[in-house]
Amino acid sequence: STSPLTIMKNIMKSFQDPFNIAILIGLSLALMGKPVEQLGFFGNAMKSLASAQTPVLFLLIGLKLKFDGAAPALCGSLLFARHGFIALATSCFLSVFLPSLSLSALSSTGVNNINEMIINRNAARLCATLSSQAACSVIAYGQIN
Repeated sequence: STSPLTIMKNIMKSFQDPFNIAILIGLSLALMGKPVEQLGFFGNAMKSLASAQTPVLFLLIGLKLKFDGAAPALCGSLLFARHGFIALATSCFLSVFLPSLSLSALSSTGVNNINEMIINRNAARLCATLSSQAACSVIAYGQIN
């Protein structure tokens, strides 16, 4: 079993990680209702870093890629398989928890309610589908190495 001293050391160790510190500062600013625009030079620097994040990420991934052997074909097939399995799982989830509207459900409501129900249902299904595919993002590649 772990002692309270060990737990406390682990907690203090997590506060020394720069990512955790940045997350805590960001959450603190959000809780105080302080927008980035009010931070002056620091806010401008954060905006510049945020806009450079994706290009730098793709640059680093591109520099790290190696196109030799069977690795590219394997990575491509695993990528397509993962997206396929996610699409199947999402389809099963939607059919169970957010099924298409039946004619009996539509006939028991008024015309305005039918249009609103269809729009809301389709928006929720689209959101679930896009979110499931976005979860398979390029960030996972950085966790592999």
